[in-house]
Amino acid sequence: MLLRCANSSNLLVFTRLILFFYFKLP
Repeated sequence: MLLRCANSSNLLVFTRLILFFYFKLP
């Protein structure tokens, strides 16, 4: 359960990072 929660949090951070770079690129 703990690993699953950590994985979900990691995915959220990764998505936010991708969005940040995507909007900062143009």
